Amino acid sequence: MSTSELQLKLHQIIDQVNDQEVLKAIHTLLSAQVEPVIKTIDGVPISKLELDELLEQAESDIANGRTIQQHDLKKEITTWRKK
Repeated sequence: MSTSELQLKLHQIIDQVNDQEVLKAIHTLLSAQVEPVIKTIDGVPISKLELDELLEQAESDIANGRTIQQHDLKKEITTWRKK
């Protein structure tokens, strides 16, 4: 079942639920996935899903050697300040 098919199915099921406590529980569960959990240094909110994606990308970068040594980064930062 694709993501869009699953979303449609969930919408159909939720539309049939009348128990407010069940709906509140579903709301709590789903809200935790899309509401901001942190903010960037610039104040941009990031949801749990976005944070998970960023972490996966970081892990992929590390696994594939796309990293920089701390001393090399310090040297690079000094060139930023000169610009």
